[in-house]
Amino acid sequence: MNKHVKYLSVFMVLVGVTILQATTYYVAPWGDDTNPGTSSQPWRTIQKSANTLQPGDTVLVMDGVYYEKVTINVSGTPGNPIVFSAYPGQQPIIDGTGVAGQHMIYMSNKDYIVINGFEIRNNQGGSGIFVENGGDYIQVLNNKIHNMAGPHGMGITVYAHGADSVTHILISGNQIYNCEPATSEALVVNGNVFDFQILNNIVHDVNNIGIDAIGEEVAGKVARRGLIKGNIVYNAHSSYGGGYAAGIYIDGAQQVVVEQNIVYQSDLGIEVGCENAGYVAKQCTVRVNLIYNNDKSGLLFGGYDASVGRVKYCMFNNNVVFKNQVVGDGDGEVLIQYASYNTFVNNIIFAGPQGIMLTSWGGNHNNTLDYNCWKPSSEPHADLFVWNNSSYNTFTAYQSATGQDQHSIKTDPMFVDTLAFDFHLRGNSPCIDAGNPTTPPGYDFDGNSTPVDGDNNGVPVVDIGAYEFIPPTFVEHTDQFSQVPHIYFSNGTLGFSGLNLLNSVSRLFIIDSNGRVVKNFTITPSKSIDLITLDLGNIPSGVYHFVLTDGHMNFKGRFILIQ
Repeated sequence: MNKHVKYLSVFMVLVGVTILQATTYYVAPWGDDTNPGTSSQPWRTIQKSANTLQPGDTVLVMDGVYYEKVTINVSGTPGNPIVFSAYPGQQPIIDGTGVAGQHMIYMSNKDYIVINGFEIRNNQGGSGIFVENGGDYIQVLNNKIHNMAGPHGMGITVYAHGADSVTHILISGNQIYNCEPATSEALVVNGNVFDFQILNNIVHDVNNIGIDAIGEEVAGKVARRGLIKGNIVYNAHSSYGGGYAAGIYIDGAQQVVVEQNIVYQSDLGIEVGCENAGYVAKQCTVRVNLIYNNDKSGLLFGGYDASVGRVKYCMFNNNVVFKNQVVGDGDGEVLIQYASYNTFVNNIIFAGPQGIMLTSWGGNHNNTLDYNCWKPSSEPHADLFVWNNSSYNTFTAYQSATGQDQHSIKTDPMFVDTLAFDFHLRGNSPCIDAGNPTTPPGYDFDGNSTPVDGDNNGVPVVDIGAYEFIPPTFVEHTDQFSQVPHIYFSNGTLGFSGLNLLNSVSRLFIIDSNGRVVKNFTITPSKSIDLITLDLGNIPSGVYHFVLTDGHMNFKGRFILIQ
């Protein structure tokens, strides 16, 4: 099921709701707010709809530039959300140039609101979309927000520092870029916000933190029970304090899952910290993320100083941390600060030229690291692990002195293509079935269920890293098709003739030199198939194997593809 559809279904399953007669209104640049708001006589401003709509109503805004800032003064009800949406196939622009007010779209204590499909641009000192002082079941979908000038030129902001909470908010499919949020964040949930989802957004070219979930800036107001998934964050660089902006940051929040995200070319990759003294970020999970080419460090956890908060009871598993420390200032691929009782397992840490694998300067107590793969730098210098201010120049010395990583390996994980940042495992990777065998079932970066028996020994064990190796899904047999087909290849098409596949649906697998299935086709049964032609698409040139199987017999071969 589509995850957005699944989330929207919450509106329809509530018991005892009344479904109201819905009306669709229209806004167009050539309209007039004295019009009835029909498609032939639309309103002129979005604000008109924000003052007028009733539960269940939708407004469709047509293409054009709207120089206004909108305050939403209406609320939906269970089963009857109010929808502010771009007209299908269009993307109207809300432009703040020369318009008074702080935020482009603002709502306070509003429920069951959907904002979908707008371009929001050109503001000074405020947010593109700002939600505060409570609100339930708000959805911010598929908007493009840019050129929010600072200070605090934020993209999407959710603040719940008062008596009321913000719950069940979905922020999905948005783009935020060329914004100046410093000293704040480009996309943030802050305070008493819970049961939130931040999904599939793209945040880039901002002058501080990309995505943030914050707790305890106001005592007792904690972002919690959240999911940050499928986002891409890059070029998040802080404009102050030496540059320590994380692409994704958990600051004092609790019970937040951060998974299947990509963070690169930022000051820091993904960080779980707690900036407020006396408080703890806890029970968070950071898993199956790709973190690479960030300036100072890849994956960090713990309060940054003895005077601030702590991080406890968090899980960091099956991440890829690849060649961070671009500026070479010594923070390490992984940095542990003031943190206790956290678990770091099944991760691949691939060092860049600086070669510092792990750093901990103090405050690191009772954390567990194991079943990881550590890949040293290819540069000619010793490995370096720093554990609570003690340095170890070999992996063996680090293991012996600290008791950590006893089941871990120091080796090349054998990624498919590091130049293309393809972190799938080759078929002969030492990381296959090498993770913690007690890791609970889950899924990898591609969404494949884990664990899989990747080494074909009859025992499925999770792999180390963000991708589970999936071996070809056919059963080997020694017998062949009774009638050997003729095979030909021409202009990106693989062809077979003379087949007689009567038994069942047949499958054709195209397998690259690393043992990874790159294409598979289903061939339906027929009394006689004289010719099958299959488009190989855009797979790169190279040597490939194929297996054609009907579940009982296999036909195998190889070919050279030149695209």
